[in-house]
Amino acid sequence: MSNTPQANLSALHTAITAAIRAQFPDLKDVGAYPRPGELVKTPAVYFELDGIEAAADGNDTEQVRCALTFNAYCVVSYKGTGKLAARLLAASVMSWLRGKRFGQPIGIAQPMSADPDTFAGDAAGEYECFRVMWRHEPVFLGTSVWDATGVMPTEVWLGIDPLTGQANLSSYIKIAPPAP
Repeated sequence: MSNTPQANLSALHTAITAAIRAQFPDLKDVGAYPRPGELVKTPAVYFELDGIEAAADGNDTEQVRCALTFNAYCVVSYKGTGKLAARLLAASVMSWLRGKRFGQPIGIAQPMSADPDTFAGDAAGEYECFRVMWRHEPVFLGTSVWDATGVMPTEVWLGIDPLTGQANLSSYIKIAPPAP
């Protein structure tokens, strides 16, 4: 029996934005899901949740155990600072991400890669972009059946091997609630 907190994806996005802003105060812009055509103030870091992958193994909470994959786009002005600046920003973001939970009940951030990328809406070639990919695992989605408002056992019994199973119920020891 386990009571695993549910991940709140909205709160996670807000926390990531705030953490990046705090760690990299020289950035001109930080946010999630930039829209093509919006004014870009560089240097900037934009991020997206790009994947939710369900794990094969289950759990006893009836929640979905999964991994979240994020991409951060480190964007600089091509004319002003160029390729090296984008790569240096991406390296800084990647090393800083390692082990972060952003105050949320999720597994630690595991940086995966940093690669050149294109920035959406950059038809004029004004920006240099390097993408940092990271993953959080495990993450539990949905409400646990073991929450206080869910299913709660009234008794817990202990069976000691080999005296377990239906035929050996008289050998079990009641451990909760304690005997009066």
